[in-house]
Amino acid sequence: RQTCATWTCARRICATRTSAARTSAARSCLRALQNRELLESGREGPRSQVKVILILGAGHVGTHLLGALPTLTDHPAAIFPGRLAGLQGSDLGDDDIVVNTAGKTDLPWCENNPFDAFDANVTGAVQAARVVLTCPDRRFIHLSSGCVYDGPFDANGQAFTPASPPSPACFYAKTKVMADDVLTASGAFRQ
Repeated sequence: RQTCATWTCARRICATRTSAARTSAARSCLRALQNRELLESGREGPRSQVKVILILGAGHVGTHLLGALPTLTDHPAAIFPGRLAGLQGSDLGDDDIVVNTAGKTDLPWCENNPFDAFDANVTGAVQAARVVLTCPDRRFIHLSSGCVYDGPFDANGQAFTPASPPSPACFYAKTKVMADDVLTASGAFRQ
């Protein structure tokens, strides 16, 4: 099975206000990935050598993840410069791990451009997963967003956890929930 990571690490990165805090949150995300053995083990056991980690998305999360990687792993990393809708297998080169951090995050823009927001946040993620899944030795990691929850606490005052049901309050958040649901329902991923 491939891997679909939709945990709180992206929420921690997006919720921080300073560059240093974002870098720290990105490091936490990478440690979580390493703890789950996504970087160091393959489908059949330990990986002989990860060649490249490809990050899809050059926004806040992608750039801070790229900046944090050298402090956590010796694996080289790069950011894919194109749009996910046009991603093809030949774009992956020698990349073993593909991390999807891409998406349109401007909340008013998403509300005013729902078709484009859907294409970027849902169709793009699904297209990236389809391309990566055609390569059996590759890993696909999809980072979700803390915006899938309508605040830091539920109606009972408890902090949201990855197991909490989503409660999106805006169209952007709804597209992230849709992408998570499609990727999880495909049966090819685990959370």
